[in-house]
Amino acid sequence: MMEVTNRLTCPKCRKVHKIPLGGASELTTNFFVDAKSERKRRQGSNCDSCKKKNAKWFCSNCDHNMCGSCKATHDSLLVCKDHCVHSLSKKISLKSVNKHRYCTKHSKDKVEFYCTDCSKPMCMKCKMLFHCGHTSEDIDDSLAKAKAVFENLQDKLLSAQKNLEREIAKCEESKIERKKRSKEQCQTIDQKAMEIMQTIQLMQCRLKASVTDNLETELGHLTNVVMDMLQGSHKDALVVAEKLEKIHKLHEVDMVEAVPLLAEDINVIYNRRIPPRYHKNMDFNTSEATPPAVDDLLGELNLTQLAKFQERFNAELKPGKFNRSRVCKIGYHSFTLDVKRWKDYRTRPHPVEQFGVFCSIGDGDSTPVDAFIRVQLLRHGSGDDDAITEEGKFTFKIPGSGHGWKRFMTWDQVNDPEERFVSFGEMIFNMTIAL
Repeated sequence: MMEVTNRLTCPKCRKVHKIPLGGASELTTNFFVDAKSERKRRQGSNCDSCKKKNAKWFCSNCDHNMCGSCKATHDSLLVCKDHCVHSLSKKISLKSVNKHRYCTKHSKDKVEFYCTDCSKPMCMKCKMLFHCGHTSEDIDDSLAKAKAVFENLQDKLLSAQKNLEREIAKCEESKIERKKRSKEQCQTIDQKAMEIMQTIQLMQCRLKASVTDNLETELGHLTNVVMDMLQGSHKDALVVAEKLEKIHKLHEVDMVEAVPLLAEDINVIYNRRIPPRYHKNMDFNTSEATPPAVDDLLGELNLTQLAKFQERFNAELKPGKFNRSRVCKIGYHSFTLDVKRWKDYRTRPHPVEQFGVFCSIGDGDSTPVDAFIRVQLLRHGSGDDDAITEEGKFTFKIPGSGHGWKRFMTWDQVNDPEERFVSFGEMIFNMTIAL
């Protein structure tokens, strides 16, 4: 394969990798499979020490087959106390293969260091011969750091999975609610149409068609756009979770090499934004008017535009500076969520740092826009029910105007670990806007 191309496709993970500078010998060895293959080859051979009896044991450090008596002699030697000895008649366990890690280039030397420049574990000889001048550290220190990163990545992935699962559940609930609401509207229309007889049957059919068409549009958005994105992210999270499970079974040194690659996958999933959900509410308002105004007899559909989106903000906010979210489009208007950390000097001589949350309108004409705004700051590991919520009705008079809550909470409360508003250095907000 190397004669054809300078890249190889891993048969395990299907990822394409470049050939290392040292050739195929520099590729990572699957010690578990290698040991099983070696065991099959050595079964039925004689002892390499006495050359007489059938071998029953194999020392991976000495690369020798041994009979029972020679194994006893081998194990009594102080120099062999840390050697990895396997039975040739029993199945090799992954734990026994990984008991001690020796250098792939110098089979009798233990791995003692980790080259941070090359991201490779190494023995003392490799350090002096191939990594001279590189930044290195003790392998135990690298393992401790890798374990800490690994645990953080596990928590990060779990947080992303739970958030995706909550959003999928919300999407399902929204679909059910849209169906129920549409059914109720159609029933109301039917009831009113029966009261005014055949004179408004044409209007009845037209209104029902409007409600049904609106439902199909909403379900298409929720199913084909939002659900596809959420389920796709959730599937990606499950795939990475399987990788995490497999890493648990690897040797700790292998884990050091796997963590940087795994971190990239998990960060992509964690940083993937939840797609906004946008739909239109149609409320059927009946009328008590009398003929000949047929429209007044049956009533009309009042349109309410509703949008929900989720946004993250870095918890390291600079005092006095606004931090703005991505834009959420609703019809012809665009809205943003703005947060600000500021000092409240009304509490002199000891000013209190406050945390403000605002909603701004970004475009449109000078026509005033009435909007209902709900902002929720989520707690880590919890849903909307446990969030800090503020809501209100505001009139946005001109593009660029904003309304909100200047004293949403104190900055100390935001950073209180017991409140769990900050997770992985970020704050997560849910925002609902109705026009």
